[in-house]
Amino acid sequence: MESTREGIIAPSIRRLGEMAGLLYDRRFAARAGKRTPLYYMHRAIARRGWLRYDITVIPPLMLGSEYNKTAGHYHSHARRGLSYPEVYEILHGKATYILQKKKKGGKKAKGELDDVILIDAKEGDKILMPPNYGHVTVNRSPATLIMANIVSDRCVSDYSEYGALKGAAYYITKHGFVRNPSYKKVPPIRRQKPASPLPRALSLFELLENSSRSLKFIEDPRLL
Repeated sequence: MESTREGIIAPSIRRLGEMAGLLYDRRFAARAGKRTPLYYMHRAIARRGWLRYDITVIPPLMLGSEYNKTAGHYHSHARRGLSYPEVYEILHGKATYILQKKKKGGKKAKGELDDVILIDAKEGDKILMPPNYGHVTVNRSPATLIMANIVSDRCVSDYSEYGALKGAAYYITKHGFVRNPSYKKVPPIRRQKPASPLPRALSLFELLENSSRSLKFIEDPRLL
């Protein structure tokens, strides 16, 4: 977190230097300014019990030939081999989510995936990040992407595998999708429409404030 002069907590900022090893365009990563901000994370804007409401802002930048994106992470386990889920909502702009599920098998299966899902979402859509799927958010539109999310404060984000494998299984560039050669086994992309178990009529913030019982599955993924 970074603080302003007035003592107000500013958003966490993901800068290009932290993302250089995750980018498709290595030449761009080598010459670009390491302090360049790529996206902004406003965490814990609201809370209800262990549930946390965040907002992330992703400007429409080009990282060389690749569209601006988040670092990507997996979630820690909640119950019986299921990791914590998360729900996103697009407040402004458009988002592309790349979800990927690791193949079971420990270190021997590192870099092998069972499933890769692509979801294109627009303003008003809610998107479930299901248990055991890592995810990256890409802004490939000309508008700033603003999205909210609700996740458990008990959930720990693990960025290590994305770091070790130089990003997600696929890069999204202005020329199209490029498979990441650091992965040993990657299935074809499977497209899905935005979906969540939550009502469309209420925003995530309204659900957190007035209907938090509908969000119980975020703490216990067995309810999905």
